[in-house]
Amino acid sequence: MIVEYQKAMTQLLGSSRYISRKEYLPLKEKYKEVIDFFEVLVESKTLEYFCKENQIETSKILDTLRLDKELVLEMEHHNDEFIAQNLYFPI
Repeated sequence: MIVEYQKAMTQLLGSSRYISRKEYLPLKEKYKEVIDFFEVLVESKTLEYFCKENQIETSKILDTLRLDKELVLEMEHHNDEFIAQNLYFPI
């Protein structure tokens, strides 16, 4: 499930359009329990063991957890870049 979340967020951030909060906040909420589960694994220092047993790359999990924590900032940055590149018309 966490891989699906990461793919969905990466796809959104890779789009060439403005992304509203109505698009990404429901995704964040949908995967909240999954993110919480992996955060517990990190806090309990069992993430590496879990990843090894389930053949998941630890770095992908950590990247997804980082993205989740910084999601609003990442989306704001994406939208600022989109506006600067596509909608800004200097006078």
